[in-house]
Amino acid sequence: MASDPNDRANARLLELATQLLGELGADGLTMDALAARAGLSRATLYRRLGSRARLLERLRARGDLAAADPARRDLPTRVLEAMQRVLARDGFSGATVERVAQEAGVGTATVYRRFGDREGLFAAYARQFSPRSAARGLADSGVDLEPGLLGLARESLDFFRRHPELVRLRLSGDPEALRLLGGDADGQERMLPTLARYFEPAIAAGRLAPADPLVLATAFGGLVTGFALMSQDRSGPGLSDLDAAARTLVDIFLHGARSRPDTRPLDDGGDRT
Repeated sequence: MASDPNDRANARLLELATQLLGELGADGLTMDALAARAGLSRATLYRRLGSRARLLERLRARGDLAAADPARRDLPTRVLEAMQRVLARDGFSGATVERVAQEAGVGTATVYRRFGDREGLFAAYARQFSPRSAARGLADSGVDLEPGLLGLARESLDFFRRHPELVRLRLSGDPEALRLLGGDADGQERMLPTLARYFEPAIAAGRLAPADPLVLATAFGGLVTGFALMSQDRSGPGLSDLDAAARTLVDIFLHGARSRPDTRPLDDGGDRT
């Protein structure tokens, strides 16, 4: 049986990522660098591999990036993963620079030099563990709605599954927590405005019904967020199959939940005659 072309393409991307890892180190292995090396758009790369954090996980699973030896891992990743553990265990008030440094096994002065202060540490944490990167990648997808939304939905659901501590903070209403977590990007890079801009050409081309693109972005974000939150609070498959969940949510958003035998994808690029 012939191998799946998508599997071969993804395997090639992982090989290129491994090359970059050897050349530039973990800090230099960015999604932009990998997209340039592979000759792909960022949107295509995000759809195939997910976020940078997910890429690093796959490289660790292959043995290309040692997960068991903290000394071989780049300092920022060690510190931010330590912060994740501290947040999950001790909450927002307990996530001090000193406690995070102790958890990471580095000196407090090292964390201050690398991140500046607690505010800088939180901003880096929000950048590292956030689905916003997938939303920014949508800009390269034009009006090809479905693949971009599938990638964004899957990345967002994966974020909810892997980072409940960050989700709880965002939903806590604590103004200080929200200020720190929101300090990593200006308004033009936030998810909803980015998603709204993604919808604008699709509305203009008639692939989406006329509507305020920010309302559509809010509706899609609410659909994904609500599903993720309710899945965490009930038994059942929920977030166990991210691909299936993402497909269901995108289908509902683009086509509705009502059964319609004549429904055709809105974004397959084919003629409508």
